[in-house]
Amino acid sequence: VQGGTESGVGLAARARMLPDRDDASIEMPALRALLRISEAVFRAHYFDEVLEVIAEQARSALSAASMSICRWEPDRAALRVLVN
Repeated sequence: VQGGTESGVGLAARARMLPDRDDASIEMPALRALLRISEAVFRAHYFDEVLEVIAEQARSALSAASMSICRWEPDRAALRVLVN
């Protein structure tokens, strides 16, 4: 693809989609969420604990009312809810 990428979106277009890097008020909640997630990964004894923190931090960073983490199980053709 000339002037773009395989997805059809060029670097200039991608740059316009991203928030301004100088706007710390936008980045701080996401950075705090990533820090809490990394701490949970480091301290967790069980994967379920990590998933709970990831879901809560993602929900908070996105200002969402709720968050679910699911896994597709192709052998059962089912979506398994890991965190709700």
